[in-house]
Amino acid sequence: MKKIFYTLCALLGLSSAWTVTSCIDDSIPQDAYYTFTGEMVTDYLQNDTAQRFTEFVDVLQRAELWDLLSTYGTFTCFAPTNDAINDYLAKRDKASVDDLTDAECDTLAWMHLLKVAYFTTDLGDGSLPTTNMNNRYLTLTCDTVAGEVKYHINSSEMIVRDDSVENGVMHVVNQVITSSSVLLGELVCNDPNLTIFGSALRLTGLADTIDSRIEDEDYVIDPDSTVADKKHTKYFGNHNVYYRFPAKREFKYSIFAEPDSIYRRYGINSLDDLKRHAKEVYDRTYPQDAGLYDNDWSNRKNPLNRWVAYHILDRWSSYSELTVSEAGFDGSVRSQFLTDKQDIMEFYETMAPYTILKVSDAVGQKYVNRNGVGQKVSSDQVGARILTPSESNALYSDYSDSRNGVYYYVDRLVQYDLDVTIGKILNTRMRIDATTLSPDFMNAGARNIIRNSDDKSKGAEYLMMGFKPGFTKNFIFGEDTFYGVHERFWCNSYEDDMCACLDNFDIKFKLPPVPSGQTYEVRLGYQAGSERTVVQIYFDDNLTGDIPCGIPVDLRKFGDAYGWEFDADLGDEEAIEANDKAMRNQGYMKGPGSYTHPHGETTMRNNGYKQCLRRILTTKYFEEGHDYYIRLRQVLDNNAEMSLDYIEIVPKSVYNGVVAEDRY
Repeated sequence: MKKIFYTLCALLGLSSAWTVTSCIDDSIPQDAYYTFTGEMVTDYLQNDTAQRFTEFVDVLQRAELWDLLSTYGTFTCFAPTNDAINDYLAKRDKASVDDLTDAECDTLAWMHLLKVAYFTTDLGDGSLPTTNMNNRYLTLTCDTVAGEVKYHINSSEMIVRDDSVENGVMHVVNQVITSSSVLLGELVCNDPNLTIFGSALRLTGLADTIDSRIEDEDYVIDPDSTVADKKHTKYFGNHNVYYRFPAKREFKYSIFAEPDSIYRRYGINSLDDLKRHAKEVYDRTYPQDAGLYDNDWSNRKNPLNRWVAYHILDRWSSYSELTVSEAGFDGSVRSQFLTDKQDIMEFYETMAPYTILKVSDAVGQKYVNRNGVGQKVSSDQVGARILTPSESNALYSDYSDSRNGVYYYVDRLVQYDLDVTIGKILNTRMRIDATTLSPDFMNAGARNIIRNSDDKSKGAEYLMMGFKPGFTKNFIFGEDTFYGVHERFWCNSYEDDMCACLDNFDIKFKLPPVPSGQTYEVRLGYQAGSERTVVQIYFDDNLTGDIPCGIPVDLRKFGDAYGWEFDADLGDEEAIEANDKAMRNQGYMKGPGSYTHPHGETTMRNNGYKQCLRRILTTKYFEEGHDYYIRLRQVLDNNAEMSLDYIEIVPKSVYNGVVAEDRY
């Protein structure tokens, strides 16, 4: 059994002898699996020879879930033993399950059930891809003590795991899984490893900001619209796709925080030290603001406020989804990246005004603001490694997600400094997946939407999540537009996903902020198809209004229309460069050469249908403090579709640099 070990003592300067292992087992002996007997979830619980689950059976029956779990479907059940439930009751001064209210029974049952089947072998370290029936994310971690690997779901140890039943998978836990009511700001401020960062979070008022609003009270949705069924179907990509809308609009966050031990490495031993360091960094980055807001801690231009805010994303993301996870059409979307050519990466806007950061996946670990390919990285661009939930849990036993977000320890300073972050890390081609353009997509779980038991029972073969106009941050569209995030599936899309623009659509969306004072080339990545439409694209600099980006783009035309020839057919490097230049002269590029088609070796650059295209929209000097928008307007009379895949924002130093831009 192959495992990856990290020694945290050396990493964070701790004296503990803890080591942890990532939750990845490359080879598990077949005799470790439960022998399938055709039982349902209910049979498994009732027929247990040791009668370990009688209390949980009572809970499920009182919650009126017993019949559901006795039918066909796909469920994950974390079954607490009688000892676990009795311990839970005793801590609440209750003698038996009969003393629980109906609402308490409902919550207790819902916390242990998901409508998707997850084996631990399907999962990586961190939050499960979908919420439980109580709409809370659960976190899988594991640790190794005295050579024994133990798996945990939240703080409950999985004493039995991966038992197959007819309608899902069973895991047995030794403690009841509970949900915390503590919000993210409070959670971070209470972490004993984060006294300096937590103090800064509190002083700047950002702890209150992120905890002040959990849900959009103005968001109202017909409950029927939250169910994907035949009444809610769109024809997209030559398939009937079921869709549903989020039941709630929630505001969530992800925080990257340096523990005190990391700050000490940089001579930061107190909040006052951090104030001084933040001022040194941000007075150089923003010289026009130097000295103007030094004691105005809640001002967004205050150096300490900028420091803390740059650590915060206005979206929830599990560890695995910070970059693309394993989930996909065949569960191997990560393997479709040519990681010897380019790291897997995403770019996210932060809560510091007009700033962006980069998250990379390199050699199986995740980093903030790293430049390199795999282990090839210069010493000043190695980035801050993001600790896994298992590592974090080993450092702080109460480490957990909260209702409104998650935080991660990092092992280096995260800062928007002039020389390294702006001058080197972000001086690169920024390819931004369309499913990350709004925090609402990620907060609603749309980026990794998976058909659950309910969806499948309704007959859904493909699924997407729709979003309402006026309730999708960074997007402007009206009632004539359907905008949805499609599940990952077999397709020629970057990261196997895309956003669907449907009906008589007219959509405007804000570009993520990139370092100002530079000229950028802005590109749109899309898939051509006979079922697509013709779209007029506009660029809006928030000053001159919508400026057309040339003539309308016919999304039904494939690469042949723009001179696309396969690299292999062209033969030599000179001919390949000439073909690329000829396409650029028409405003088009082939797709990236760093991502392959599912089940194949063909990259998007050499896609057999020549349908993975990049349209060069504009070349623009980006001013400081300005928002920039792209507008997509369907120009045909009939309802039609567009597959929005990704955006590229490329500095002049890359697209017209001394060294030619790579093809990846």
